[in-house]
Amino acid sequence: MYLLLFFPLLVLPALSVLHEERRSIPSSYARSLDPPAPDTPLPSPLRFFLQQSNVHLGPSALLNVSSPSSPFFRKHWTKKQVDAFFAPEPKRAEAVERWLASQGIPQGKIRRSRSGGSVDVHGLSVSEAQSLLNTSYSVYTHQERGTTHLGCTEYHLPEEVAEHVDFVYPTLQFDGHAHKQGVTIPLSARESAMRISGQEPKEKKRGKVGLGVPGSGSLPKQGEQLSTDQLNGGISVCGEFIVPECLQELYNYPAPNLSAPSYPSEHLGIVEYTPQSYLPNDLEMFFGYYLSPGVGERPTLYSIDGGYPQDEYLGFEYQGESSLDLEYAMALSWPEIPMLYQVGDLSGSASFGNFLNALDGSYCGENDPSVDETFPNSYWPYPEDCGTVPQATVISTSYNYNEFDLPVSYMERQCHEYLKLGLEGITVVFSSGDYGVGGNMGMCMDDTTGAMFTPSFPSTCPWVLSVGATQIPYGTTTPFTTPEVACEDVIVSGGGFSNVFSRPGYQDDQVAGWSDNYGPVGLGYDYNTDSMRGYPDISANGAGYVVAADGEFLLLYGTSASAPVIASMLAKINSELASQGNAPIGFINSVIYANPDRVHDIISGSNPGCGTKGFSTTPGWDPVTGMGTLNFEKLLEFYMALG
Repeated sequence: MYLLLFFPLLVLPALSVLHEERRSIPSSYARSLDPPAPDTPLPSPLRFFLQQSNVHLGPSALLNVSSPSSPFFRKHWTKKQVDAFFAPEPKRAEAVERWLASQGIPQGKIRRSRSGGSVDVHGLSVSEAQSLLNTSYSVYTHQERGTTHLGCTEYHLPEEVAEHVDFVYPTLQFDGHAHKQGVTIPLSARESAMRISGQEPKEKKRGKVGLGVPGSGSLPKQGEQLSTDQLNGGISVCGEFIVPECLQELYNYPAPNLSAPSYPSEHLGIVEYTPQSYLPNDLEMFFGYYLSPGVGERPTLYSIDGGYPQDEYLGFEYQGESSLDLEYAMALSWPEIPMLYQVGDLSGSASFGNFLNALDGSYCGENDPSVDETFPNSYWPYPEDCGTVPQATVISTSYNYNEFDLPVSYMERQCHEYLKLGLEGITVVFSSGDYGVGGNMGMCMDDTTGAMFTPSFPSTCPWVLSVGATQIPYGTTTPFTTPEVACEDVIVSGGGFSNVFSRPGYQDDQVAGWSDNYGPVGLGYDYNTDSMRGYPDISANGAGYVVAADGEFLLLYGTSASAPVIASMLAKINSELASQGNAPIGFINSVIYANPDRVHDIISGSNPGCGTKGFSTTPGWDPVTGMGTLNFEKLLEFYMALG
């Protein structure tokens, strides 16, 4: 007689694989010994970002349309073509949804993002998320501010799901702003006056502190205040400070046609992040000296997620960036009036993802809420803008992060978006940073492998044009017979090598040549060279710009100046090309690296930081000033000859 034993049927979990892990946490955070309560709600939906299609083909596609030797040169794609080429296959979302359903997640909690780029699960607790991801969440406390962050150091996915997912949020991401709830807005000049007069302004609080908030690190640096009797010297002042005429002389750039009527530009867009903003009176002051027909003119405003030129918070720390960008962009572009993309409300929390949403609706849903603002919020009670603004053919941004502040997956997704914009014929320009080989505010990195230089993102993305800074040697007179040098006055040109992005093919010859012939040794810090993206690509003057900001004339310093100058020159070329019925430049890096005769090489100066001498300039490309500074006439001649 046999004894029959009956066992309950066990449903074995699918085989899980490690999907992502973090080897260390930011040094500013400490892990709490007490785990979060199991019923603690996640701070946001659990989002499964889906693998896009044809990502591996994107670089070759972009190089095909940006290389003069290619039969597809400047045959840019339409947005519809780009979206269709990279859209995730439906099977990816379906695989994630099937797995979630098999784990008992109610259908009502599962939604696809508007763009179709992610599958989102709403209303989960910590214990439910831990079970799904085979992980353990912890509470991390910022050691200076006492604010808390929920995250984990690794997570797992079933094999049949992992192949469809780029990354999951919230998991390994730490706050890229390095600030959380409860940060007090500094008093504006107006509020200070109220307090002195006995009125008590209502204290305001920000959430995450974003790119435009004073102290973020990427804003320009202030020099001396100028009196009005110093402003009438024309080009004779160029040995002391920079005015628009100096840039015309330096870069063979044409003077504006002051008799031509103004009109809106399709070619130059300047990005600003609230609370950075311009004041109309500052434009009037500047144009009164340097662009008389510009008096009364304003940039064409495109508001994104509640952005507007605020005048509630005043002072250099609020008006310096926008005044610098717009005064010189308008002076160099006249009679064309550039677009102003003003991003984010007075929460000061908007970031690059919010701007990209408004530029490209298909990017909506790709944000990382640890870096980008979520809308609606208490300041802006409307959904985020998705595909709501026109695309300028050249877009200039003078803001940046340190690479190590951001999740790798976030940077990779965003860099791919810049590649897509390049395919559409858009030149994306970013400043390279003001702290040499160090990061914003001179921060340097201690990795598990030792001390490392701190690269700047998005400049390290291979699909943007990264712009460093030069300066005129003090006391130089015109005509300029002494070449510019790397900027080391007040700011130091940002440059080096990415820790995330591989070196693109268009850089191979120049960067390999630098590494073989000039690569420094014995700096005491680690840095990547042989196989990683080097930056900047190009440079322009970044020292001592005369700017009207909050009612005063000041000298400003930074790659914040270099980027809009380069962007203005490229937009002018696009305007000339358009007048002949020709396509815009688009992604220009390939042309810059292959045509060194179109630039002025910079061979003097360095970019010290992290307690080291940094890198030195050399003949050809170097990680201080890139390929050098543009010769506008020669570059225009090159493109006009191509048609």
